[in-house]
Amino acid sequence: MPIDVLMPALSPTMRTGKLVKWTKKEGEEVKCGDVIAEIETDKAIMELESVDEGTLFKILVQSGTDNVEVNTKIAVLLEEGEDESSVKQVAPLEKKEEKVVSDEKDNQMLQVKKHNGIAVEDKNRERIFASPLARSIAAQNKIDLRKVVGTGPGGRIIKRDVLSFCTPVLTNNVSMHKIDISSMRRSIATKLSESKKNIPHFYLTISCNADEIIRLKQDLNFSLDVKFSINDFILKAAAFAMKNVPQVNSQWTEECIIQYNTVNICIAVALESGVVAPVVRDVNNMTLKQLSTAVKDCVNRARSGSITPEENQGGTFTVSNLGMYGIEEFSAIILPSQSAVLSVGSLNEVVYKDSSGAFSVKNVIKVTLSCDHRVLDGAVAAKWLSEFKNIIEHPSVLLL
Repeated sequence: MPIDVLMPALSPTMRTGKLVKWTKKEGEEVKCGDVIAEIETDKAIMELESVDEGTLFKILVQSGTDNVEVNTKIAVLLEEGEDESSVKQVAPLEKKEEKVVSDEKDNQMLQVKKHNGIAVEDKNRERIFASPLARSIAAQNKIDLRKVVGTGPGGRIIKRDVLSFCTPVLTNNVSMHKIDISSMRRSIATKLSESKKNIPHFYLTISCNADEIIRLKQDLNFSLDVKFSINDFILKAAAFAMKNVPQVNSQWTEECIIQYNTVNICIAVALESGVVAPVVRDVNNMTLKQLSTAVKDCVNRARSGSITPEENQGGTFTVSNLGMYGIEEFSAIILPSQSAVLSVGSLNEVVYKDSSGAFSVKNVIKVTLSCDHRVLDGAVAAKWLSEFKNIIEHPSVLLL
Protein backbone atom coordinates (compact mmCIF):
# COMPACT_ATOMS: atom_id res chain seq x y z
CA MET A 1 0.00 0.00 0.00
CA PRO A 2 1.45 3.42 -0.92
CA ILE A 3 2.80 5.42 2.02
CA ASP A 4 2.20 9.16 2.27
CA VAL A 5 5.10 11.30 3.50
CA LEU A 6 3.73 14.32 5.39
CA MET A 7 5.31 17.62 6.37
CA PRO A 8 6.26 16.99 10.02
CA ALA A 9 5.96 19.32 13.01
CA LEU A 10 9.63 19.49 13.99
CA SER A 11 9.12 21.95 16.84
CA PRO A 12 6.25 22.60 19.26
CA THR A 13 5.52 25.98 17.64
CA MET A 14 5.90 24.93 14.00
CA ARG A 15 2.85 25.57 11.81
CA THR A 16 4.54 25.83 8.42
CA GLY A 17 8.02 25.08 7.14
CA LYS A 18 10.26 25.39 4.13
CA LEU A 19 11.29 22.27 2.21
CA VAL A 20 14.93 23.25 1.70
CA LYS A 21 15.95 20.26 -0.42
CA TRP A 22 15.38 16.57 -1.09
CA THR A 23 18.36 14.31 -0.36
CA LYS A 24 16.70 11.38 -2.18
CA LYS A 25 15.53 11.33 -5.79
CA GLU A 26 12.43 9.76 -7.29
CA GLY A 27 13.04 6.06 -7.86
CA GLU A 28 15.70 5.74 -5.15
CA GLU A 29 15.43 3.16 -2.39
CA VAL A 30 14.61 4.49 1.08
CA LYS A 31 15.43 2.64 4.28
CA CYS A 32 14.10 3.33 7.76
CA GLY A 33 16.26 6.07 9.29
CA ASP A 34 17.50 7.46 5.95
CA VAL A 35 17.55 11.24 5.68
CA ILE A 36 15.24 12.05 2.78
CA ALA A 37 14.94 15.85 3.05
CA GLU A 38 16.00 18.98 4.89
CA ILE A 39 13.25 21.08 6.48
CA GLU A 40 13.61 24.65 7.75
CA THR A 41 11.45 25.18 10.83
CA ASP A 42 10.85 28.42 12.71
CA LYS A 43 14.04 27.71 14.67
CA ALA A 44 16.56 25.79 12.54
CA ILE A 45 17.18 23.61 9.48
CA MET A 46 16.60 19.98 10.45
CA GLU A 47 16.90 16.61 8.72
CA LEU A 48 13.77 14.60 7.94
CA GLU A 49 14.34 10.90 8.55
CA SER A 50 12.12 8.28 6.99
CA VAL A 51 10.21 6.04 9.39
CA ASP A 52 9.27 3.64 6.58
CA GLU A 53 11.02 1.62 3.88
CA GLY A 54 10.35 1.51 0.18
CA THR A 55 10.99 3.45 -3.02
CA LEU A 56 10.52 7.20 -3.36
CA PHE A 57 7.82 7.11 -6.03
CA LYS A 58 6.72 10.74 -6.30
CA ILE A 59 7.89 14.07 -4.91
CA LEU A 60 4.87 16.37 -4.54
CA VAL A 61 6.52 19.44 -3.02
CA GLN A 62 9.66 20.65 -4.76
CA SER A 63 12.89 21.82 -3.13
CA GLY A 64 12.78 25.47 -2.09
CA THR A 65 9.03 25.56 -1.47
CA ASP A 66 8.22 27.84 1.48
CA ASN A 67 5.23 28.00 3.84
CA VAL A 68 4.30 24.32 3.51
CA GLU A 69 1.69 23.59 6.17
CA VAL A 70 2.28 20.83 8.71
CA ASN A 71 0.66 17.51 7.64
CA THR A 72 0.70 18.48 3.95
CA LYS A 73 1.48 15.45 1.75
CA ILE A 74 4.97 16.11 0.34
CA ALA A 75 5.87 12.73 -1.21
CA VAL A 76 4.73 9.15 -1.77
CA LEU A 77 6.66 5.94 -1.02
CA LEU A 78 5.95 2.55 -2.59
CA GLU A 79 6.49 -0.57 -0.53
CA GLU A 80 8.50 -3.50 -1.88
CA GLY A 81 6.68 -5.23 -4.74
CA GLU A 82 4.44 -2.28 -5.55
CA ASP A 83 4.51 -0.33 -8.80
CA GLU A 84 2.74 2.64 -10.37
CA SER A 85 -0.46 0.66 -10.80
CA SER A 86 -0.83 0.61 -7.01
CA VAL A 87 -1.09 4.38 -6.88
CA LYS A 88 -3.94 6.61 -7.88
CA GLN A 89 -2.96 9.54 -10.01
CA VAL A 90 -1.02 11.92 -7.80
CA ALA A 91 -0.67 15.58 -8.65
CA PRO A 92 2.17 17.71 -7.38
CA LEU A 93 1.41 20.64 -5.13
CA GLU A 94 0.88 23.60 -7.42
CA LYS A 95 0.96 27.27 -6.73
CA LYS A 96 -2.43 28.88 -6.87
CA GLU A 97 -2.82 30.82 -10.07
CA GLU A 98 -4.56 34.11 -10.18
CA LYS A 99 -8.05 34.04 -11.64
CA VAL A 100 -8.75 37.10 -13.64
CA VAL A 101 -12.05 38.80 -12.99
CA SER A 102 -13.47 40.89 -15.77
CA ASP A 103 -16.03 43.47 -14.85
CA GLU A 104 -16.24 44.81 -18.38
CA LYS A 105 -19.58 45.39 -19.95
CA ASP A 106 -20.32 44.21 -23.44
CA ASN A 107 -18.16 46.05 -25.99
CA GLN A 108 -16.76 48.33 -23.24
CA MET A 109 -13.17 49.24 -23.91
CA LEU A 110 -10.63 49.93 -21.18
CA GLN A 111 -9.29 53.41 -21.73
CA VAL A 112 -6.25 54.28 -19.67
CA LYS A 113 -3.97 57.25 -20.10
CA LYS A 114 -0.51 57.32 -18.61
CA HIS A 115 0.81 60.44 -16.96
CA ASN A 116 4.24 60.33 -15.31
CA GLY A 117 4.01 56.55 -14.96
CA ILE A 118 0.62 56.61 -13.17
CA ALA A 119 -2.55 55.33 -14.75
CA VAL A 120 -5.39 57.84 -15.01
CA GLU A 121 -8.77 56.48 -16.02
CA ASP A 122 -11.62 58.19 -17.77
CA LYS A 123 -13.86 59.83 -15.20
CA ASN A 124 -16.91 58.17 -16.73
CA ARG A 125 -15.46 54.68 -16.40
CA GLU A 126 -16.49 52.90 -13.19
CA ARG A 127 -15.18 49.38 -13.83
CA ILE A 128 -11.69 48.27 -12.83
CA PHE A 129 -10.15 45.16 -14.37
CA ALA A 130 -8.14 43.34 -11.67
CA SER A 131 -7.51 39.84 -10.38
CA PRO A 132 -8.91 38.85 -6.95
CA LEU A 133 -5.39 38.62 -5.50
CA ALA A 134 -4.51 42.09 -6.79
CA ARG A 135 -7.72 43.46 -5.25
CA SER A 136 -6.91 41.79 -1.92
CA ILE A 137 -3.37 43.18 -1.77
CA ALA A 138 -4.63 46.62 -2.75
CA ALA A 139 -7.28 46.55 -0.02
CA GLN A 140 -4.74 45.50 2.63
CA ASN A 141 -2.43 48.36 1.65
CA LYS A 142 -5.18 50.92 1.02
CA ILE A 143 -4.20 51.40 -2.61
CA ASP A 144 -6.54 53.03 -5.11
CA LEU A 145 -6.56 50.61 -8.06
CA ARG A 146 -7.50 53.45 -10.38
CA LYS A 147 -3.92 54.70 -9.99
CA VAL A 148 -2.29 51.38 -10.86
CA VAL A 149 -1.16 50.52 -14.39
CA GLY A 150 -2.22 47.01 -15.41
CA THR A 151 0.19 44.81 -17.33
CA GLY A 152 -1.92 41.66 -17.50
CA PRO A 153 -3.96 40.43 -20.46
CA GLY A 154 -6.02 43.25 -21.88
CA GLY A 155 -4.47 45.72 -19.44
CA ARG A 156 -5.82 43.95 -16.38
CA ILE A 157 -4.20 44.67 -13.00
CA ILE A 158 -2.48 41.64 -11.51
CA LYS A 159 -0.43 40.93 -8.39
CA ARG A 160 2.91 42.25 -9.66
CA ASP A 161 1.34 45.55 -10.69
CA VAL A 162 0.11 46.25 -7.16
CA LEU A 163 3.41 45.16 -5.60
CA SER A 164 5.33 47.39 -8.00
CA PHE A 165 3.07 50.29 -7.10
CA CYS A 166 3.79 49.67 -3.39
CA THR A 167 7.53 49.90 -3.99
CA PRO A 168 8.76 53.50 -3.79
CA VAL A 169 10.50 54.91 -6.85
CA LEU A 170 14.27 55.00 -6.34
CA THR A 171 16.29 57.92 -7.63
CA ASN A 172 19.96 58.77 -7.92
CA ASN A 173 20.71 55.28 -9.26
CA VAL A 174 20.17 53.62 -5.86
CA SER A 175 20.31 49.84 -6.32
CA MET A 176 18.45 47.25 -4.28
CA HIS A 177 17.57 43.60 -4.14
CA LYS A 178 14.97 41.54 -2.32
CA ILE A 179 15.87 38.97 0.34
CA ASP A 180 13.59 36.00 0.95
CA ILE A 181 12.31 35.81 4.53
CA SER A 182 13.39 32.54 6.15
CA SER A 183 11.13 30.63 8.54
CA MET A 184 13.49 31.51 11.40
CA ARG A 185 13.46 35.23 10.58
CA ARG A 186 9.66 35.21 10.24
CA SER A 187 9.33 33.45 13.62
CA ILE A 188 11.65 35.98 15.28
CA ALA A 189 9.67 38.85 13.77
CA THR A 190 6.33 37.43 14.89
CA LYS A 191 7.32 36.55 18.45
CA LEU A 192 9.22 39.73 19.24
CA SER A 193 6.59 41.96 17.62
CA GLU A 194 3.93 40.30 19.78
CA SER A 195 6.15 40.61 22.85
CA LYS A 196 6.85 44.30 22.34
CA LYS A 197 3.18 44.94 21.66
CA ASN A 198 1.75 42.94 24.57
CA ILE A 199 4.39 43.30 27.31
CA PRO A 200 4.74 46.73 28.97
CA HIS A 201 8.54 47.06 29.06
CA PHE A 202 10.62 49.24 31.36
CA TYR A 203 14.39 49.35 31.63
CA LEU A 204 16.98 49.76 34.40
CA THR A 205 20.73 50.12 33.81
CA ILE A 206 23.58 49.76 36.30
CA SER A 207 27.39 49.81 36.08
CA CYS A 208 29.38 47.00 37.69
CA ASN A 209 33.05 47.03 38.66
CA ALA A 210 34.43 43.89 37.00
CA ASP A 211 37.98 44.01 38.42
CA GLU A 212 37.40 41.16 40.87
CA ILE A 213 35.74 38.93 38.27
CA ILE A 214 38.66 39.44 35.90
CA ARG A 215 41.10 38.60 38.69
CA LEU A 216 39.14 35.49 39.75
CA LYS A 217 38.79 34.32 36.14
CA GLN A 218 42.53 34.57 35.59
CA ASP A 219 43.27 32.66 38.81
CA LEU A 220 40.81 29.86 37.99
CA ASN A 221 41.95 29.54 34.38
CA PHE A 222 45.52 29.20 35.62
CA SER A 223 44.75 26.58 38.29
CA LEU A 224 41.96 24.54 36.64
CA ASP A 225 41.68 22.71 33.32
CA VAL A 226 38.74 24.93 32.32
CA LYS A 227 38.80 28.22 30.46
CA PHE A 228 36.14 30.38 32.09
CA SER A 229 34.69 33.42 30.33
CA ILE A 230 33.29 36.61 31.84
CA ASN A 231 29.89 35.46 30.56
CA ASP A 232 30.06 32.33 32.75
CA PHE A 233 30.27 34.54 35.85
CA ILE A 234 27.45 36.77 34.58
CA LEU A 235 25.12 33.78 34.06
CA LYS A 236 25.94 32.35 37.48
CA ALA A 237 25.51 35.76 39.14
CA ALA A 238 22.10 36.18 37.47
CA ALA A 239 20.93 32.83 38.85
CA PHE A 240 22.44 33.61 42.27
CA ALA A 241 20.55 36.92 42.46
CA MET A 242 17.28 35.02 41.99
CA LYS A 243 17.70 33.52 45.48
CA ASN A 244 16.97 36.85 47.14
CA VAL A 245 14.71 38.30 44.45
CA PRO A 246 12.81 35.31 42.96
CA GLN A 247 10.10 37.54 41.45
CA VAL A 248 12.34 38.15 38.43
CA ASN A 249 12.22 34.42 37.63
CA SER A 250 8.51 34.56 36.80
CA GLN A 251 5.89 34.61 34.05
CA TRP A 252 2.66 36.56 33.64
CA THR A 253 -0.53 34.69 32.72
CA GLU A 254 -4.09 36.01 32.67
CA GLU A 255 -4.99 33.72 35.59
CA CYS A 256 -1.92 34.13 37.82
CA ILE A 257 1.79 34.92 38.02
CA ILE A 258 3.92 31.77 37.78
CA GLN A 259 7.12 31.90 39.84
CA TYR A 260 9.68 29.26 38.86
CA ASN A 261 11.75 27.38 41.44
CA THR A 262 14.56 26.57 39.01
CA VAL A 263 16.50 29.04 36.90
CA ASN A 264 16.63 28.03 33.23
CA ILE A 265 18.61 30.64 31.32
CA CYS A 266 18.26 31.24 27.58
CA ILE A 267 21.55 32.23 25.95
CA ALA A 268 21.17 34.39 22.85
CA VAL A 269 23.40 32.96 20.09
CA ALA A 270 23.81 34.85 16.80
CA LEU A 271 23.68 32.80 13.58
CA GLU A 272 23.86 33.86 9.93
CA SER A 273 20.15 33.16 9.56
CA GLY A 274 19.06 34.86 12.80
CA VAL A 275 19.23 34.31 16.54
CA VAL A 276 18.51 31.22 18.62
CA ALA A 277 18.28 31.05 22.41
CA PRO A 278 19.09 27.53 23.65
CA VAL A 279 18.34 26.89 27.31
CA VAL A 280 20.85 26.00 30.02
CA ARG A 281 18.71 24.34 32.68
CA ASP A 282 18.91 24.40 36.48
CA VAL A 283 21.69 27.00 36.52
CA ASN A 284 21.01 27.78 40.19
CA ASN A 285 22.14 24.26 41.15
CA MET A 286 25.23 24.09 38.89
CA THR A 287 28.81 24.71 39.89
CA LEU A 288 30.67 27.34 37.92
CA LYS A 289 32.64 24.62 36.15
CA GLN A 290 29.49 22.67 35.22
CA LEU A 291 27.88 25.87 33.93
CA SER A 292 30.90 26.79 31.81
CA THR A 293 30.95 23.33 30.21
CA ALA A 294 27.19 23.39 29.55
CA VAL A 295 27.33 26.86 27.98
CA LYS A 296 30.17 25.95 25.62
CA ASP A 297 28.30 22.81 24.54
CA CYS A 298 25.07 24.73 23.95
CA VAL A 299 26.73 27.49 21.93
CA ASN A 300 28.76 25.07 19.78
CA ARG A 301 25.73 22.93 18.97
CA ALA A 302 23.58 25.99 18.25
CA ARG A 303 26.15 27.21 15.72
CA SER A 304 26.45 23.78 14.12
CA GLY A 305 22.65 23.45 13.85
CA SER A 306 22.41 20.37 16.09
CA ILE A 307 20.29 21.93 18.85
CA THR A 308 16.95 20.11 19.17
CA PRO A 309 13.65 22.06 19.30
CA GLU A 310 13.13 20.93 22.90
CA GLU A 311 16.40 22.62 23.91
CA ASN A 312 14.97 25.96 22.78
CA GLN A 313 11.97 25.61 25.10
CA GLY A 314 11.46 26.13 28.84
CA GLY A 315 13.61 29.19 29.54
CA THR A 316 12.66 31.33 32.56
CA PHE A 317 15.20 34.16 32.05
CA THR A 318 17.43 35.36 29.21
CA VAL A 319 20.93 36.82 29.02
CA SER A 320 21.97 38.59 25.81
CA ASN A 321 25.62 39.67 25.59
CA LEU A 322 26.79 42.01 22.81
CA GLY A 323 29.92 43.11 24.64
CA MET A 324 32.17 41.25 22.21
CA TYR A 325 30.96 43.63 19.47
CA GLY A 326 31.95 46.72 21.44
CA ILE A 327 28.36 47.64 22.36
CA GLU A 328 28.45 49.50 25.68
CA GLU A 329 24.76 49.13 26.54
CA PHE A 330 21.46 48.14 24.90
CA SER A 331 17.93 47.09 25.81
CA ALA A 332 16.75 43.67 24.65
CA ILE A 333 13.13 42.61 24.11
CA ILE A 334 11.63 40.20 26.64
CA LEU A 335 10.84 36.75 25.30
CA PRO A 336 7.26 35.46 25.61
CA SER A 337 6.76 33.36 28.78
CA GLN A 338 9.41 35.36 30.70
CA SER A 339 9.36 38.57 32.71
CA ALA A 340 12.89 39.88 32.22
CA VAL A 341 16.02 39.80 30.05
CA LEU A 342 19.51 40.99 30.98
CA SER A 343 21.47 42.87 28.30
CA VAL A 344 25.24 42.86 28.83
CA GLY A 345 27.55 45.45 27.32
CA SER A 346 31.28 45.57 26.73
CA LEU A 347 34.07 45.72 29.29
CA ASN A 348 35.46 49.28 29.41
CA GLU A 349 38.18 51.01 31.38
CA VAL A 350 36.82 53.98 33.33
CA VAL A 351 38.76 56.54 35.40
CA TYR A 352 37.39 57.02 38.95
CA LYS A 353 38.22 59.59 41.61
CA ASP A 354 38.07 58.31 45.19
CA SER A 355 37.26 60.26 48.37
CA SER A 356 40.92 61.20 48.88
CA GLY A 357 41.12 62.75 45.43
CA ALA A 358 43.23 59.96 43.93
CA PHE A 359 42.43 58.68 40.46
CA SER A 360 42.29 55.02 39.45
CA VAL A 361 41.25 52.99 36.41
CA LYS A 362 38.57 50.32 36.81
CA ASN A 363 37.06 47.78 34.41
CA VAL A 364 33.34 48.45 34.18
CA ILE A 365 30.45 46.55 32.58
CA LYS A 366 27.04 48.14 32.03
CA VAL A 367 24.03 45.84 32.21
CA THR A 368 20.40 46.67 31.46
CA LEU A 369 17.41 44.73 32.82
CA SER A 370 14.31 44.83 30.58
CA CYS A 371 11.28 44.13 32.79
CA ASP A 372 7.62 43.20 32.37
CA HIS A 373 5.77 45.84 34.42
CA ARG A 374 2.82 43.48 34.87
CA VAL A 375 5.04 41.25 37.00
CA LEU A 376 7.80 43.53 38.29
CA ASP A 377 7.70 46.97 39.84
CA GLY A 378 10.67 49.29 39.64
CA ALA A 379 11.78 48.73 43.24
CA VAL A 380 11.81 44.93 42.85
CA ALA A 381 13.77 45.09 39.61
CA ALA A 382 16.20 47.59 41.18
CA LYS A 383 16.74 45.26 44.13
CA TRP A 384 17.59 42.38 41.76
CA LEU A 385 20.07 44.57 39.87
CA SER A 386 21.64 45.66 43.16
CA GLU A 387 22.04 41.99 44.16
CA PHE A 388 23.55 41.18 40.76
CA LYS A 389 26.01 44.10 41.00
CA ASN A 390 27.09 43.04 44.50
CA ILE A 391 27.79 39.48 43.30
CA ILE A 392 29.76 40.69 40.27
CA GLU A 393 31.88 42.91 42.51
CA HIS A 394 32.33 40.15 45.14
CA PRO A 395 32.38 37.01 42.95
CA SER A 396 33.92 34.62 45.50
CA VAL A 397 30.35 33.72 46.59
CA LEU A 398 29.93 32.01 43.21
CA LEU A 399 32.46 29.36 44.24
CA LEU A 400 30.45 28.24 47.29
